[in-house]
Amino acid sequence: VELTWQGPEFRFNCTRLVFQPERNPRLLGGSFTVRLRLRSDGRRIDTASLQHCVAEECRRLHDGVLVPEKGRRISQVGGQITVECAGGVRFEFPFADCIILPRAEEGSAAE
Repeated sequence: VELTWQGPEFRFNCTRLVFQPERNPRLLGGSFTVRLRLRSDGRRIDTASLQHCVAEECRRLHDGVLVPEKGRRISQVGGQITVECAGGVRFEFPFADCIILPRAEEGSAAE
């Protein structure tokens, strides 16, 4: 059995920093859609709970600033997150607007 879901509850907008070699980072906004495909060997899957969890995560990410959890030049002081970049470029965001993303494990496909 294979199911595919997509829809407005699986969409979110966010802001993120994009780092490019030999250039200052850029602050970009974008719209993203999650498409979820499940495959089962016949065992029952609680699809309603799974859909609910994915929709909740999209709501959490919506309109946030995505910031990696750890970085050499990322700091939190008071209610602000500061990202310092080469060439003296610096970005500051209210902590309440940021979604702190966990860093992928070393050697994972996400790196």
